[in-house]
Amino acid sequence: MKRSTAASITIALAILISACSSPLKSFSSKFVPADAKLLSQIGLPLYPGAKTDAYATIVHMTIGSMPVVTTEAQLRTSDALSKVEAWYAGRLPTARRMPEFHFGNAGAAAFQVVDDRGTAREVELIGAGVETEVQLSLTTMQVVSPSPAVTRTPPRETRSPIPSARAR
Repeated sequence: MKRSTAASITIALAILISACSSPLKSFSSKFVPADAKLLSQIGLPLYPGAKTDAYATIVHMTIGSMPVVTTEAQLRTSDALSKVEAWYAGRLPTARRMPEFHFGNAGAAAFQVVDDRGTAREVELIGAGVETEVQLSLTTMQVVSPSPAVTRTPPRETRSPIPSARAR
């Protein structure tokens, strides 16, 4: 997937999220070199022989009070979508399969792995006839606990609740 396509998808995601009940409070993205360290941080297997695009995208968002960071890298291979899909199915047997479609040599498939902390790793495959694009992404969310409400203690009453004998 080209950088402009990845950026368009990211912006569309931000717009979609901002339409939800939790407001999108901040959004920024940047392109960074798609080096071995970044690919290792994403933590997904790399398809053998696939060529990595030179740049990856890192998106920082705050939705409500929750910071979200997504790192995306793209790879390309001349292998057919069905072959790449079968390879990832074997490497990620516990992954949730996302809706997919196939139409001749074209189509799409996706795998998602979410850990107990809510960190999501996804493989998205797009077959376009002579080439299959592999998008690897890592999304982390940090749930921020709301700060405790400040409560004010009403001043204590200085008078006794029982009327004194003199007041009668």
